[in-house]
Amino acid sequence: MTNYYDTLGLPDYENSQEVIKQAYKRGTQRLSEAATGNSDVAAQLIRLNEAFLVLSDVDLKQHYDDCLRYNLPSTYLEQAIEARRKRAKAFIESKLSTPPPFRKKRSMSTPVKVLIVVAVAMLCGGVIKNLVRSAQRESPVEQLTASAVELGSYVPDGDWNRYELGEAFTISIPGTMELMPTYESFATSMGSNFTAIDYNEAVFRRGRRFMSANNGHDTYCCVAIFHASLSPGDGESHDQAPDIIPYIKDNMHALIENEVSPYSLIEQPSYRWVDIAGTKAVEASYSRTGDDGPTTCRFYLLQNYDEIAKVVVAYREKDADLWKDDLDKVISTFEWNNPK
Repeated sequence: MTNYYDTLGLPDYENSQEVIKQAYKRGTQRLSEAATGNSDVAAQLIRLNEAFLVLSDVDLKQHYDDCLRYNLPSTYLEQAIEARRKRAKAFIESKLSTPPPFRKKRSMSTPVKVLIVVAVAMLCGGVIKNLVRSAQRESPVEQLTASAVELGSYVPDGDWNRYELGEAFTISIPGTMELMPTYESFATSMGSNFTAIDYNEAVFRRGRRFMSANNGHDTYCCVAIFHASLSPGDGESHDQAPDIIPYIKDNMHALIENEVSPYSLIEQPSYRWVDIAGTKAVEASYSRTGDDGPTTCRFYLLQNYDEIAKVVVAYREKDADLWKDDLDKVISTFEWNNPK
């Protein structure tokens, strides 16, 4: 079995995702200058990318570590690694085939992500309303309607868990999913299936119980939530739904492309406003590529005068019978703690 820790120059079973990311960054920077036209260097870049794709997936890394530690065979692991090997090869070859010489695209830090989200909020909100009005007058493209599709609120039955993010909002997640280990140190159980997360983001994946009972290693789903504070008035009120003009759609599209990376969009997103018991959200629906077939995604952006929330829901299309019913309801459980 390939030791990906050796590939990245790391000690076995390194647990820090930041350390893994920095090791990958150092390796690609060291090799990238000589990559174009050099098949040996290109092969090394592919191996580095493959190692990073395996070790940066927390669930897969845990399974890989167990197999590496005890020299265990695993068909699931072989298939998962092969999928990432193909993805790494396609990614590196696509970069090397296009001048200028390969430069690794730097992953965005949380502060940069915040700035992008804030920028989109400002485009949707009051800080540059005059600029938006100007874009409305000048754009020949028909504007999307500002009416919102009623989703209502959903009160889950059964085995769902409720989470509060940064004392800003709450949202419910199906019990078949669980908080990724990266965020567990920020989580405090408040009892009665309620957990407070003292951080500005969190990610949920399929849970261990589901994997044990349903061969869940061979499925994919994800819910990602994010919160950022704004200056007062930079965002719309929680119940406002201004026109989604092309200028704003362009910025939403850039945000979605960052979310999709390193995959790619299969179809262009469609946009609409949705209404969650009085709270408005911009919904972008799209399909992206994935390790084992297309993935269905819903991207939601919600404003609340001086704060903004992002919710992304995704599941593999061939697993829709497992996840669609529950994950389509997640956004309908969203509530601002202090709607403005």
